[in-house]
Amino acid sequence: MLKSLIQLFAEMFLQSKSEWVASQGFPERRVQLSPELTQYVPPHDGYIGIYKNSANTGKFIDVYALNATNSIFARLCVGFTEGLTTYSEIIPVRKGCKVVIANATNSIQELWFSPAIGSDK
Repeated sequence: MLKSLIQLFAEMFLQSKSEWVASQGFPERRVQLSPELTQYVPPHDGYIGIYKNSANTGKFIDVYALNATNSIFARLCVGFTEGLTTYSEIIPVRKGCKVVIANATNSIQELWFSPAIGSDK
């Protein structure tokens, strides 16, 4: 009987927390960064976002995140033949990892960091 009660309580607790747990990885807000940055170290787990509009004539964007052993674990690399393309993307990043932003002059109009809900507390 006690074992059944404990199991029932645990199942009810986990069901009530599943939505909360699932939402912890989503972006919470947006912190604008300078589009001229070449490196960034995020203060929390989250996402790096970029936006290029069609007026920006840059030919490529390469953004990647390095782990503690300097191996790339997330990367966004895109080239534009005419340069006149609108583009937006995000990549996941970990707290304290080094993010490298390599892009042609005038490629990125907006650069931002969005901390994950569960890591920005």
